[in-house]
Amino acid sequence: VTSEPLGRVYVDGWTPDGQRLVLNGNDDDDNFIAVFDLRTREMTKLFTSERWLENSDFSEDGLMVAIAVPRNADDPEDHDIAVFELDDPSELRWISTGEGHRDDDPLWSPDSALLAFTAEIGDTTNLVIYDGAALKEIARKEIEADVLSLRYWSPDSDFLDLIVERHGRNSFWRAHLEGSDIRLVDRSDLSEGSIHTAHRDGERVAVTSSAINRPQTGLQLLDLDGNEVAELDLVHLELPLGTPRSVWLQSRDGAQIQAWVVRTGNDDEVQPGLVYVHGGPTMASKDTWRRDMQAMVLSGFTVIAPNFRGSTGFGPEFRKANILDVGGKDLEDCIAAAEWLRKQPGIDRERIGITGGSYGGYMVLQALTTSPDTFAVGAGTVPVADWIQDYELADASFRYYDVYFFGGAPDEKPDLYRERSPITHIQKLKAPLFISAGRNDSRCPFPPIEHFVEKGWELGKEIEFNVQESEGHGAARKTAAIDTELKLLQFLRRRLAVA
Repeated sequence: VTSEPLGRVYVDGWTPDGQRLVLNGNDDDDNFIAVFDLRTREMTKLFTSERWLENSDFSEDGLMVAIAVPRNADDPEDHDIAVFELDDPSELRWISTGEGHRDDDPLWSPDSALLAFTAEIGDTTNLVIYDGAALKEIARKEIEADVLSLRYWSPDSDFLDLIVERHGRNSFWRAHLEGSDIRLVDRSDLSEGSIHTAHRDGERVAVTSSAINRPQTGLQLLDLDGNEVAELDLVHLELPLGTPRSVWLQSRDGAQIQAWVVRTGNDDEVQPGLVYVHGGPTMASKDTWRRDMQAMVLSGFTVIAPNFRGSTGFGPEFRKANILDVGGKDLEDCIAAAEWLRKQPGIDRERIGITGGSYGGYMVLQALTTSPDTFAVGAGTVPVADWIQDYELADASFRYYDVYFFGGAPDEKPDLYRERSPITHIQKLKAPLFISAGRNDSRCPFPPIEHFVEKGWELGKEIEFNVQESEGHGAARKTAAIDTELKLLQFLRRRLAVA
């Protein structure tokens, strides 16, 4: 459709005539909301910002856009909701539950009469519903959740479905609007593990779920009252998958950290260990299916996946704990996970590795270069190797990502950027290291990773480098994903002497 790239864009919706797309995206200059006209093949930016524009919604009648915007330069957590007409974006109206609150994830009702969104107020998470025309609050309800994702309104706008995240699991909830009150129905009984998605067709809701030891193999169909009408089991796996257990461990400064431990076999069988570091960092290791983790477990490793400081699911304060401290206390939490694993029965104390992708890949590099005696081996995919060079090469979205976590640009925080960059400490690298990167990566650009590898080789470091020529931030093609995961797994098996 286009002859030139538009930047990294996501589709918010179609206009009712099917001729225009509303996009949320970013390019080298801006984060933006835009309209792409299929007739003229032109994109027009309606709203731009130097800060993230992550969550937005386009009303089904094709008239209104709502978007969460961080407005306060001194407080990146302070988000308000901007509302404007698609055909007249110059007249902005703002929704705010208060200064310092994070108003986020707007969702229009089918008739655009209501606008729901989440509000993080202090340490509480709230569901808020506004009149869509007057933009006045109708109802508000505090929900015992650390992350709240609004999924779908019912066709008559009487209720909406939510996914609630808490302590490493997602569950399905329903919120009924009853005048100025919101009545909540907890349907976490629908699944062991975590709910992934909920889709509606007006009469039924389809819910999919998985767990660490259960792939996303089927779905449940519910009527609009939440009663199960059918369960479809699509896939059966006959594999000795690792059974997860949730543990709490103490980090070096006494902080309590939740982690998932996964292994097969009994404690009499001595296995090497792997610390599995999630990306984000504003994400979490949850009780959801991870094929790469189970491949490691099936290959004879005991895996521990810590939810280090900065992870979601453990409250706002915990989620914000690595702001201005990237690669600091969060890395100490991952090292504490390795130390905890060493003390467990059935673990070879001398064969503990670390692996992860994206921010997890960064943590692999930072761990091996700043705590070189902790891990016997490391394997990182699409990592950050040099925060300063990453900033210089990044698009508008990821420049703000760096500013958000470091408290300023590299010229404002040069010492912190250098100290928390693995390239600064590469001379201390001891353990064998596997790195995989995509040459087209716009999030963790390829040149700093390549420079890290070449500098390591120049210093005589043992680094195995896997380059995916046609991939970006992770592998979009299944063949490339399988190739990367196999090479990573084979590297770990060789280096940790797994038969």
